[in-house]
Amino acid sequence: MSTIAFILSHTPQAVLMAGLFALGGAAAGAALRWRIEALLAMPRVFARALGRLFNSRLAWPLLALAIFLFNGAAVFLYMLSGLIPWGVHAVAILTGLNVVAGGILAREIVPTPPAPPSPLAQFCVGATFLLELPCFWYSLAMGATLETSGTAGLGARIEAYLAVVLPLLALSALAEGYAVSRALPPRDVNGTPP
Repeated sequence: MSTIAFILSHTPQAVLMAGLFALGGAAAGAALRWRIEALLAMPRVFARALGRLFNSRLAWPLLALAIFLFNGAAVFLYMLSGLIPWGVHAVAILTGLNVVAGGILAREIVPTPPAPPSPLAQFCVGATFLLELPCFWYSLAMGATLETSGTAGLGARIEAYLAVVLPLLALSALAEGYAVSRALPPRDVNGTPP
């Protein structure tokens, strides 16, 4: 079976992971409304990290590299959480909650773009979601089937991750780095805001 066919054979589990991610995202509103601090601790860390990323003033290729290294390591570890019973299910829900709540909290930290994004930056935002989320869902799906196959199936999953998921995450990081760098307010020649 080819690597892509192997990944696609996990589509039913990927759909389940997308649903659990959406469930976590829906729970973010309740966690914010009722100030459930136990559930908001990680989104606050995420929002602060996002704020630091926006204020880092890295050139977009370096920003893309930082995003790629983080996402590449995180998604791989998420896949490995399948070695723990129900681990990937918990990861899917909590990641949905963390991403949505963290995104909402980040609005207070991240600077407002000075102008509407260019069509290319808008395309890059869309490409980021279209690449990154399926990588996440399919990696979790491969992890979910680790619960039944155990470490015997780990090699095929690592091969699929390295051959397909990681390159797609690299493309996503390039798009995200470009979009984020274009959303930053301009700086003068000395590096300070005008």
